[in-house]
Amino acid sequence: HLLASSFATGTLRNNTRWRLDQVESATDPLLLIDKIALIVEDKSHSLTERGLRGAPERVRAHVRDLLESPSEQSARLERVILRAKSNDGEAIASLAPFNLPFSEVERIIRINITLDDLTVLSSEEDELKATGWIKPELVLAPTMTLADLETVIDILGGPAFLLHYFSERQRVQSEGHVFADEIDFLGVYLDTGLNMGDLREQNLRIALTGASEPIDNYYNGLDANIEMLKPRPKLSPYFANLVTAMEERAFPAWSLVTMDLLRSATFEEQLKIEKALIQLKSKVEKNWEDPKHECCLVIGSHPLKDTSLLVFVYPPQLAEQRKDRAAAMAAQVLDKGTSKRCVMILRDTSHWMDPYNSVFILGSENMADVPTPASQASVS
Repeated sequence: HLLASSFATGTLRNNTRWRLDQVESATDPLLLIDKIALIVEDKSHSLTERGLRGAPERVRAHVRDLLESPSEQSARLERVILRAKSNDGEAIASLAPFNLPFSEVERIIRINITLDDLTVLSSEEDELKATGWIKPELVLAPTMTLADLETVIDILGGPAFLLHYFSERQRVQSEGHVFADEIDFLGVYLDTGLNMGDLREQNLRIALTGASEPIDNYYNGLDANIEMLKPRPKLSPYFANLVTAMEERAFPAWSLVTMDLLRSATFEEQLKIEKALIQLKSKVEKNWEDPKHECCLVIGSHPLKDTSLLVFVYPPQLAEQRKDRAAAMAAQVLDKGTSKRCVMILRDTSHWMDPYNSVFILGSENMADVPTPASQASVS
């Protein structure tokens, strides 16, 4: 119910049975939202008293049943989806019971839902692997309680933020040594989008204890019948408008583009980007007749990894040339070899109040034109 109500435009499948290599599997909630597949595994096992007292064999059994096993299940389905995307006939046949267009999926997110709280334990993924309690090659899915899932959904609200949060939770857990419960993760997300740089390279051990305070205060206030503002993700005005506009218009691949946007910059960096875009608009309006005039802003961050995000500003006089010019600039970025994908947001100086006028999504082999004007009748 929580997932269906949070992703109203998505397609939900629940308790679907499928078979591969004579092995039958059952997948709990699976949601297809635009180009993203969200695989959810539910585990209702309870922690035993012996396990809670620290009996090693019982703790290890809990890790296996509540962390390793569901992560293996969702990882197995992820591999089959990727095989199906590569036109593997056996994988395509295995996924037939879902009756979903998996060929359109471009990103896969996995989460585990439990009744008892194992978030802190699951966040120590590297230590669990060092003990030999989980397989070294397995990427654990983030594990949260049903109650915490309800809190995450209540605080974040829109599907763009939820998909970004679930995705970044998995990345941070895999890359870093982070000690936190789910609401601490959520508190840090509201401030930073979990964009904390390359945690693997920094090799830090981070404790997020206390980061949940604004969320705790909000719910404590509600319990005391005190009216309080709900904590929200910290976004600059332009980024907030941009994400909202794309989420509302829901053009093909909107979920990927909004995730790229939310991964691209922290709040402080977003404010600098807004200022830089205003300056870029002024330069374009003054110098657009110069073939080599400055017209593009490139945004990069660690979470974006193999994706380059560009904002291309053009005057109405060059509107008909915008696609060719955008393609040329994107080709230069892709030719450097550091990015496999390029997302370009186009803004017309004569429609500056619109968050964007169209979006181009480019790869090494193709360029998709996504005309999604905020107020214009059409963009060809």
